[in-house]
Amino acid sequence: PSGCLAERQVLQFRERQSGKNVVLVGTMHYNPVSIKKAENVVKKLGEENSLSSVVIEMCDKRWKSMESKQPRYSPRRKLLDNEMQGAADVARDNNVE
Repeated sequence: PSGCLAERQVLQFRERQSGKNVVLVGTMHYNPVSIKKAENVVKKLGEENSLSSVVIEMCDKRWKSMESKQPRYSPRRKLLDNEMQGAADVARDNNVE
């Protein structure tokens, strides 16, 4: 596996039914190290053309509220950056929604 996938708090396995590779990234909300870890894993998978989706653990209503209140590059986002939006931004950069 890729270097970033062999790190602590990163679990890689093959989903039995679909045969797809799954990478889980264990994070602590709003922790700068977790933000970088989530971004780096998604970026690396994107660079390897191995990224097909990113799943964020958050209800739709809360996600939409957070996205509208602290969009990428906004002052509020700089203050309240988080691993969920960080991973989603990198996924979008790799044309994965």
